[in-house]
Amino acid sequence: MTETVSKSVMRTDAIPPALRPEAYQAEISNTLMTTFLTEPVMADMRSCYLGALHVIELVASPRRSERTGAQIARDRHDGISIQLALRGTARGEAGGRKVASVPGTVMLLDFAQPFHMVDEGEREVINVSIPRAMLAPRVTDLRALHGRVLDAEAGALLAAHLTAVAPRLERLPAAAAPVLGDILLQLVLLAVGDAPEEAPLALDRRTSLLQHARRLIDARLGSSDLTPEWLFARLNISRSDLYTLFEDAGGVVRYIWKRRLEAAREALINPADSRRISEIAFHFGFSSEAHFARAYRTAFGKTASETRRSGG
Repeated sequence: MTETVSKSVMRTDAIPPALRPEAYQAEISNTLMTTFLTEPVMADMRSCYLGALHVIELVASPRRSERTGAQIARDRHDGISIQLALRGTARGEAGGRKVASVPGTVMLLDFAQPFHMVDEGEREVINVSIPRAMLAPRVTDLRALHGRVLDAEAGALLAAHLTAVAPRLERLPAAAAPVLGDILLQLVLLAVGDAPEEAPLALDRRTSLLQHARRLIDARLGSSDLTPEWLFARLNISRSDLYTLFEDAGGVVRYIWKRRLEAAREALINPADSRRISEIAFHFGFSSEAHFARAYRTAFGKTASETRRSGG
């Protein structure tokens, strides 16, 4: 049987109500601060990758979604989001201007700039996240796209393509994914007014995949499911591609290990974090305090206790 495009699915109806907001935040890798405005929380999310483009189909109950300066500094998510509203209305602010998303409109949001949106009711959207590296060489002023709503003519072809393709993706062969990603990218470039060019995108794709993999790792440093298997399945790439991606870092396992130690150090020097050293060690995936202590001293040349006492 031919392998088809893999979709990740998250439905809150299978999750206890009290855990639904947290599950939703984890699914979006904490790139937005989300406050649900009604109970019970409802979200039905289906996502996949077309090459390096991340496509999300989402139906969710009313919520406030905010991207703050602190988040931008912390996660360094550097993509442009293209959102097609299928149902429901949202209003907010992006780039210092009031913006509105109503059914049929296509809005662009720059995740390297703050914004917030508030839903007026249940909404259904299709989001496409495009790494900045793919757009920067061919868009004159990327920052000016922030909060832009495409006019009907500019957005019509893009909207028609998304509504036709997104629901059918899981029935298409996996080999079609990068081709569809290239087509979608060219349609976006047409919609924002820059002429398409012939572009292999191989280097851009590797760079953006690595950036996304790092964000996924940072969002799940304390999770037991953070394994190479989980990561290459989420990125929709092969095991060998994942190891190639992290070859310069000594492999993906070594990179995860390093990031867990760095996160533990950040917790230790944070005066507001009163957890015991053992709690911090277990939170970031270490099986014992002794195991953590040896790894920490090897990595930083001092003990965790010394770091906490000196504040650095």
